[in-house]
Amino acid sequence: MARCREHGDEGVDDHRGARQRKGDGPWRIDAIADRLGELCRAILGSTDAQVYVLLYPPMIPTRSSDTTADCSVENLAGVGSIGLSVDTSHRMVDLGIRLNQRIRERVASLADPRVHVVDVEAEFGGYQGHTISCGFSDRPTPWMNALRFDVGQVVSPSAGALRVEAEEFYTTGSFHPVKAGQEAMARALRREIDAAG
Repeated sequence: MARCREHGDEGVDDHRGARQRKGDGPWRIDAIADRLGELCRAILGSTDAQVYVLLYPPMIPTRSSDTTADCSVENLAGVGSIGLSVDTSHRMVDLGIRLNQRIRERVASLADPRVHVVDVEAEFGGYQGHTISCGFSDRPTPWMNALRFDVGQVVSPSAGALRVEAEEFYTTGSFHPVKAGQEAMARALRREIDAAG
């Protein structure tokens, strides 16, 4: 199985002691949360509408501590299975949780009752629910796309790793909800709207 090569300079250790690369995780999480806060302030300053912020759904399943198998995210003809190592899978779950927490904190800092956070994790069955399957047949039906390549993109295995440029890796639909996932998010949103009255 080819593994996706990680790019970037070494950064800092996260709260579990795993090494973070500069440009990954915490840096981007703060930037996303700050932009969200600016957007909410702009909306709130120009209208009296209610604002609903949907958190990110669980994307990668949590893995037991004794798991050694890579999380398969795509199978390409001529290349084979492309996978995320156990460490990378753990880091992606950790970053997803931290991103949602940072969004919650940023929304709370606005101190405006017109802004509502919509948590969709339970609707997806949590991190053992309808995430990508990682290629395991005993997983629930995925409500998230795994890796998707646009037609014509070139990928090539190199030194045991799959070389994929960052802009090629995140193509339309990759790691985004499929129809069932979108419907699950809509249900969570509807419940929050109804609860807000």
